Amino acid sequence: MIKTCPNCSTTFEAHGRTIHCEDCRDTGAPWRPDETNIPLAAKHLGINVPVVVRRSATRKLLGRYHGIKLTPDAVRDEALVKTMSDEALNASMYHFITVSARLTPEAASRVVWHEMTHVAQYERDPQSYVDGYAKELREAKRIAARTGIPFDRLYRMISFEVEAKANEDNHYAICPLTLTNRRANMPTLKKPHSRIARVVNGRVVGGSHAEEFETRAKKNIAAARRMQR
Repeated sequence: MIKTCPNCSTTFEAHGRTIHCEDCRDTGAPWRPDETNIPLAAKHLGINVPVVVRRSATRKLLGRYHGIKLTPDAVRDEALVKTMSDEALNASMYHFITVSARLTPEAASRVVWHEMTHVAQYERDPQSYVDGYAKELREAKRIAARTGIPFDRLYRMISFEVEAKANEDNHYAICPLTLTNRRANMPTLKKPHSRIARVVNGRVVGGSHAEEFETRAKKNIAAARRMQR
């Protein structure tokens, strides 16, 4: 649905009850989603349905994947839906992610990569994601209650979370998924961290660590998938 922002008169595509454009919404937040890089990240992760990222005022969670939503103009007639192609069906849905507006641009980017990994996990096998995640979460709570080990520590050991945590490094290895909010009084986000200085024999030299980060992420992802079997 196309709307006009009442604050700056900019036209924009809206989902749900959104009123203001991205630049005018939550202007105190230091970042906004990068609408160019998010589709690139989705393609890298094998995500077929569009991903929508919105800022949230929550202080309890850094980010959350809310599942698949229907666009306002989506076909809801079951008979018509059965005749639609996969491309048309994908275009009528979107994955919805919220990320805390209190994060810095870099931290928010890492969280978006994290939550988009959960999106990819869902698309790979929806039933496995829903049932498997719930099963591992129950087990983590049971072990925490029985042994006294902090639940937060056990939560990070859930296989789905291991993979998502590993993919946070894609912020450095591939691309950032957030931009500095022009309306917030924040420094500009440094563009891709693909070249990182390193120390060799006491001297700082330039060098691309993109391959190192990506290799590390792939190893962690492979380990997480083995844990799920």
